[in-house]
Amino acid sequence: MPTSSGFQGMDTAEVQRVADQLDSQARALDSVLTALSRTLEATHWAGPDRDKFVSDWNGTQAKAIRQATADLRAAATSAKQSVAAQQKVSRS
Repeated sequence: MPTSSGFQGMDTAEVQRVADQLDSQARALDSVLTALSRTLEATHWAGPDRDKFVSDWNGTQAKAIRQATADLRAAATSAKQSVAAQQKVSRS
């Protein structure tokens, strides 16, 4: 859909920057997950409350973070594929 300026198409450099940012944020989220998991493992805490917390963390929260990371990477891949397709068409 054309913008108000009449532009239609793709600014490939801009979309590539979006893809790079998506990849960067996925890596950052991976780092956060790793840091939090290590902190939890190193925490001096014993008993059923800890067991439940760790179970919830590993079963729900960490899983959701991993899914968000995968979704960011998938979006980055899609954006990169769009850039490549646009560049191929533009060269034709």
